Amino acid sequence: MTYKHCIPTCPFFRCGRKALLTSRKLRNLKAMCSWAGDECKGPLCNYAFCERRLMLTDGFCGLEERREEKRTKSLEEEAEELGRSLKSAQEKLKRSGMRELMI
Repeated sequence: MTYKHCIPTCPFFRCGRKALLTSRKLRNLKAMCSWAGDECKGPLCNYAFCERRLMLTDGFCGLEERREEKRTKSLEEEAEELGRSLKSAQEKLKRSGMRELMI
């Protein structure tokens, strides 16, 4: 799994000193630090943080990691899961004495 560095132009990137300024020149988005008067260092800055709390300690973005972890269930897995939930519902109806509601 490859990680990307967190960038200051990300919509979730924030500055703890509220010194982050973004400007758009032509098509390039540029991040400036008004406190230092220089270009933003990104995750190397001590005051940088992620609004979603996804920036890892080494400055990489954890958002990419979460996106890759999602996995779709196959049809067989979903059928097994529904079968288990149906059995548990039937057992609960038996215990409560409502056998006439069971299918």
